[in-house]
Amino acid sequence: MLRSPPYIIDTIYSDFLNAWEIKKEYNLTWKIWDDLIIVAQMRRAGITNILSNDADFDKIPFIKRIF
Repeated sequence: MLRSPPYIIDTIYSDFLNAWEIKKEYNLTWKIWDDLIIVAQMRRAGITNILSNDADFDKIPFIKRIF
């Protein structure tokens, strides 16, 4: 868990591949590609909670949106 800012998680090529797999796994649209990239990064970093008012994150069962 990330405890104190700032933490930067670089976007790498595999994040795009994983985002595409998450999209397919949960039958989502690529219109939320930016959220899917964030989720792929979160998965890679072992993060499951996000502070956001973006309800698109609710479509992904292993992410808990807090807001």
